[in-house]
Amino acid sequence: MAQEVRKTMTTDAGRPVGDNQNSLTVGPRGPVVFEDFLLFEKMAHFNRERIPERVVHAKGSGAYGSFVCTSPELRKYTTAKLFASAGKKTPTFLLEFMFSLKSIVADHSSNSKAGNYKILAREVATA
Repeated sequence: MAQEVRKTMTTDAGRPVGDNQNSLTVGPRGPVVFEDFLLFEKMAHFNRERIPERVVHAKGSGAYGSFVCTSPELRKYTTAKLFASAGKKTPTFLLEFMFSLKSIVADHSSNSKAGNYKILAREVATA
């Protein structure tokens, strides 16, 4: 019979790994300790893994205009100068983003996952 040659799993630095399936924790049900460098290394590889079927494509557009605050009560909820007083006209730029997943399957090609609006306005101090 031929003798099997087993490869030793190592970290990125070349250090042999004894146990790849368990994490270092404080006690049997405690939190994961910060010294578990192998877990952090595995998570770093996992987070950077690129899956071609799950590439996110962002599309967006923008519009210039002005924003007029019509409610005097917004001042209670925010410190943004955009909503400081009713009737105040602020020049703004509105950004609209739509994120979609490009898929190989035809019926999922228009799978929209999230939409987002962002108002860009200059914060001007009022005296």
